[in-house]
Amino acid sequence: MSAWILASSIKIVSEGFPQVLKIEDSGVYALKLIECHAMRIVDLTKLSEEKIAIIREKLVVDIFSELQ
Repeated sequence: MSAWILASSIKIVSEGFPQVLKIEDSGVYALKLIECHAMRIVDLTKLSEEKIAIIREKLVVDIFSELQ
């Protein structure tokens, strides 16, 4: 399969997904989207900028505590 056929068969869906305003939150946001998708959570309207900031802080604490 050529790269052109593969690229043309990919559909990017951005409707219904809240957009990230700060670029530094994009990684955390991507992780939460993957987690929600894995758990079949469809309603993503609760992912707000404030909640992403809190999730980022919790991830930092979790990662730091694993290194201790």
